[in-house]
Formats: sequence, structure tokens, C-alpha cells
Amino acid sequence: MYSTFEEKQKWNEEMYSRFPTKNAYENKSFIVRFIEQVRARTVLKLSNIQKSDKVIEIGCEGGYLLKKMLSAQEIVGLDIARNALEDARNFVKSDKIKFVCADASNIPFEDFYFDKVICSQTLEHLHNPEKVIAEMFRIVKSGGAVIISVPNERVLIILKKLFVKIGLFNLLFPNLEPRSSSWHIQNFNKRDICKILNNYFIIQRFIYVPLPFFGPEMVIRCRPLTRS
Repeated sequence: MYSTFEEKQKWNEEMYSRFPTKNAYENKSFIVRFIEQVRARTVLKLSNIQKSDKVIEIGCEGGYLLKKMLSAQEIVGLDIARNALEDARNFVKSDKIKFVCADASNIPFEDFYFDKVICSQTLEHLHNPEKVIAEMFRIVKSGGAVIISVPNERVLIILKKLFVKIGLFNLLFPNLEPRSSSWHIQNFNKRDICKILNNYFIIQRFIYVPLPFFGPEMVIRCRPLTRS
């Protein structure tokens, strides 16, 4: 655990330097590229961005998804890592997006501000993902939507072990770690992530990626529970 914001920021910047966004979308492995591209398309499809929407992406990293959301009325990219935000600015090249350097467990926006809250491949990096999920619940409008994606970590580990055992891992996945990623603090499966989400949201869609019945990524669309 970190005792200060600066310690958390430093660790995330170090991790982002090792595993930048382009490692996923421009990976040497066609399998990794395919899975990440399907995940991104699924997140964007479930987001269903409208011209009148106010949208925030929490953990925007290098800005790959942000660049696909420029039709929205207001767009915010939030990340704790300054090097990630710099990559996002250079990649997106749009004055329409407001970039915010902040801790996702303390998002600097008022209650019920956003129509769409997107958090893709971020919760697994957190010591306390529920605190961030609670923040998503706070900032999303009552009629809004939250779209989350996380790795199906236990399936990933099983698949990695299999490919290592048959001697194909380095050939098929040259840039990946053979075990759980050093940046992944949480090892989610469907039950784990849904258990937390059900405290704040009604789950509308749950999709495995890239296959609908089984996959190393999970994408979820939720709407907030009725607030008292």
C-alpha cells in the first residue's frame, strides 16, 4: 500500500513506462492485438456515446479509447500517471478533451455529473477497487451508464501456463509476462467483479472477450441503483 498520493503516482508511472498502452494495441502478437481491439470495440459499443453526453474515462492511459469518443459534448480523460496523460495528449491531438491528473478514488467532479463513465483495464491495478467503483456511482447521473472492463485474470494465468508448458508462449506472446502482470494487484473473475458492482449498480450486460462464452477479458455495462 502507498502512504501518499506521490508514492501511488510514482508506482503507476513506473508501471506505465514498462507497459504503455501501445504494448496492447500495437503488440507483436496478433492474438494480443486482436483481443485488445475486440475489447475496445465492445467497450465503445456498450458506451453508445451520444452527442449530448458528458463522458469520463477513468484510467485513460495513452488515450486509445478517448480518440473514439470525440462526438461527445464533453470528454474527460483522467489518470494518475503523468506520462500516460502526456502520451494521450500526443495521441489524441484534440483540444476538446480535458485531461485531469488525479487519483481515481477521489475524482474532482461533482455528484451526478457524467452521462457515461468508462473504466477500462484499470480496476485490476488498484489496492481498493471498490473505493473507485463507489466514486463512479457518485459521479454518474441517475439515468447514466458505467462501462467497465477488467482482465479475467485466472483464465489468463491458466492460458499462459498452458502455452509455457507446450513451449509456444514466447513465440505467440513475446512482450507478455509468463505469469500475472506486475501491474495487476487484483485477480478478478466474473463472481469477484460482479459481487462488488452489485453493491452500487444493476448489471445490464456482461460480455466475455473475444468469445461470448469464454475469454481473457470481461466487459460490463451497468446502471446505478436507485439513490435514497
